Amino acid sequence: MRTKSLQLTGRTLALGAFAAAMAIAGTASADTCPVFAKTVVIVGSSAVSSFMTPLGNALANHVDENSDPDPINVLYQSPGSCTGATFVVSPASPGTTTGDVTYYTGSASATCTLAGATKVDIGISDVFAASCGFDSLPSKVKEFRGPVQSMAFAVSSASQTRTMSAEAAYLALGVGDTTSGFPFPDLNKIWVRDQASGTQQMIAHAINVPANAFISAHSTNAAGIITGLQASSSLDPADTDATFGILGMDAIRGNTANDVVPLAYQHYGQECGFWPSTTQATAPFDMQNTRDGHYFIQGPIHMFTKVNNAGDPSNENAKILIDYLTGAADPDFDLIALEAAKSIVPDCAMHVMRDEEAGPFMSYQPPRSCDCKWLDAVGATPLPEECTTCDTDDDCDTAGRPKCNYGFCEVQ
Repeated sequence: MRTKSLQLTGRTLALGAFAAAMAIAGTASADTCPVFAKTVVIVGSSAVSSFMTPLGNALANHVDENSDPDPINVLYQSPGSCTGATFVVSPASPGTTTGDVTYYTGSASATCTLAGATKVDIGISDVFAASCGFDSLPSKVKEFRGPVQSMAFAVSSASQTRTMSAEAAYLALGVGDTTSGFPFPDLNKIWVRDQASGTQQMIAHAINVPANAFISAHSTNAAGIITGLQASSSLDPADTDATFGILGMDAIRGNTANDVVPLAYQHYGQECGFWPSTTQATAPFDMQNTRDGHYFIQGPIHMFTKVNNAGDPSNENAKILIDYLTGAADPDFDLIALEAAKSIVPDCAMHVMRDEEAGPFMSYQPPRSCDCKWLDAVGATPLPEECTTCDTDDDCDTAGRPKCNYGFCEVQ
């Protein structure tokens, strides 16, 4: 689906990495964390936290292929993408964290307080290391790329605004334009994150406004932005239409009230705006425009971890989780369905990739494709004719789709 956008006439950031790492908010207030046999401590993206709940619960219920009775318990802290990367990447960081974390019981999430300084196993970020001020990684640190997220300009579902152009975003967030006739004249109605946020970093690179220079009356977390957008629905229609925020698509999908929606985004040089999916706010959330590169503000989840001499994650439990999210191994639960429910696209369903923040897209064919499984998981009906079901490769006699992946014939 394409929509016409308002056209208005149309800089990068290095963070103080150690200072960002020390900015973990809040003081210990919950019960001390249970003692788990197998843990993975993850610090970073708040955008990913919505997806981490079903994933953490699935892992908590998971018994590995060797029938190990001890599941992997994720302990998650979400101060922001660049803060998470700093814990692992920065030589100045002690590599440990303290305070409150979220953990997963198998059916819900809960909060506990770490007993003391605890090693961070994975720094998880929505953006590339360079966006957080790191031009290179230490020799014993490696980046693994997981499923793809889309960041969006978002509004209340009551808003009549449908599209944001890069030029309009530049003027609103970079200039603070309040001239008569501009569609977003009131900074009180603009909701953003902060410079450590991957959501803000990714959008900043797209519209060419430094992430530490966004002009807004509100800087808060994803939950605060959703609350602000929800509240705008009770304003006069013109004020509702002038209110917007920035959110990851998984945060939008995680809002069960379904009263916050993404705007179509029209990047510099595009003639139309595109939503991340083919529709704005109705099923199926197929993320087609993300998958084929029409939607510009997107990138993979970046997982930074310490590695051994073989280049494998030093923490074996971290390796299991990373292998699942990169597609190197399949869990015994339906990970693609979990990703589809949060509008996070696995590598196997992508057809473009990029190697730098807001860089050019390259055509991409994943080594093991899952287009049909993805469409099935998002509830697309009917499935394309070529999506025939299978049990083995022998069942796939359709020309050009010889491989049986996830129960469907695929190209490879």
